[in-house]
Amino acid sequence: AAPASAFANGVLAKVEGRFDAGVFVVDIVTLPRAGEQRLITLEGRAFRVDTAQRTMRVIGVDVGWTAQTQVDGALTDLVGGAIVRVEGSIAAGRLEATRITIR
Repeated sequence: AAPASAFANGVLAKVEGRFDAGVFVVDIVTLPRAGEQRLITLEGRAFRVDTAQRTMRVIGVDVGWTAQTQVDGALTDLVGGAIVRVEGSIAAGRLEATRITIR
């Protein structure tokens, strides 16, 4: 079990659970080990999309991408409100996408 001190703002965790009457009930929280680099997957609506700067926000997380990022779908469809799936790792305080799927 992780000590309470392991939980802090900016710490990413894998959370599993279920919705019950509109409230998310957590069953399992998994924190990465110190120094461990994990692939993170987010799925949700894209906001603050700036294709020129290659940035957006998905479920409150800042996301960036490069010319080398694999994009499934047309970048012209990457607009505010579009549903996306983003895979990558955290670097410089944001999720650096290695793959973006535009749904």
